[in-house]
Amino acid sequence: MQVYIFVQITRIMKKEQVKFEQVIDRGCGIDVHESLLTATIRGTGIVESTREFGAFTKDIEELRDWLKENAITHIAMESTSVYWKLVFNFIPPKPIRDLRDLTRYKRKIVDQIASEKNRIQKILEDANIKLSSVVSNMSGAVATRIIDAMIQGETDINKLVKFRHGKMKASEEELAYSLGGKLTSHHIFMPA
Repeated sequence: MQVYIFVQITRIMKKEQVKFEQVIDRGCGIDVHESLLTATIRGTGIVESTREFGAFTKDIEELRDWLKENAITHIAMESTSVYWKLVFNFIPPKPIRDLRDLTRYKRKIVDQIASEKNRIQKILEDANIKLSSVVSNMSGAVATRIIDAMIQGETDINKLVKFRHGKMKASEEELAYSLGGKLTSHHIFMPA
């Protein structure tokens, strides 16, 4: 037991160094905070140095210029929350950033639409309305018209079945049978 402790203390006192093969000639590490950026550059032919920059646009441009002056080719960032965005926004050109924002927004809208469709499907299932079992697409014309009519308060199955068109595989009787659940005022209120 005493030998083991002595070996551990000896290792700690020697402060062993681990060396890695250098893969990048000139790099920078940036620690991003809300109002402060701490950047360290290191590499072939430059003196390792650390500088602090503010988080305003002019400060970030100064950081960019410092990195260009030192021919930094690779940057690694560490950040909490969304503070990384202010540094990252200087990397791609504005049209690409705008396209990226639009693409992310579109993805969010598509996800919200899918979520709403699932919510409506759940409400119909809760009311034991099995419309999804007789239509090929719950977002298609027939299903949308039937759901809209039910939201407007239509409960007469004979009127709802009239939204069926000739291309549907399900017969009028099958469609009517699928709509025979118990839709309450609470169910009708939910999607509105």
